[in-house]
Formats: sequence, structure tokens, C-alpha cells
Amino acid sequence: MYTDRRKAEALQILGETNSNQQVSERTGVPRSTLSQWRIRHQNDEEFANRIDLSLEAG
Repeated sequence: MYTDRRKAEALQILGETNSNQQVSERTGVPRSTLSQWRIRHQNDEEFANRIDLSLEAG
């Protein structure tokens, strides 16, 4: 299981590179998991807020 902080960091990198492959290689998180997180971040407001708060707490 991944922490919200780890998810937030991966999503932040993903937003910068827009490449699941690069982020996967950099973080060790599978590409399919990154895709799921990206979709969930876009469609699930509660998840997005939790992840965004985790980044702010940084």
C-alpha cells in the first residue's frame, strides 16, 4: 500500500513529465497504478483533496 504522500509525489512528477513510463522508472510505482491514480485524482474530489493536502504538508 502506498501512502498519500507517495501518491502525491508520483502524481506531481507525472504532471511535470506526463509519462507513466518515466514516473514508474523513477518511483518504482507500476504504470497501471499511476494511471489509476491519475484517473482517480481527476474524478474523485475527496481523493484529490487528500492528495493535494499531502503535497502542501510536504
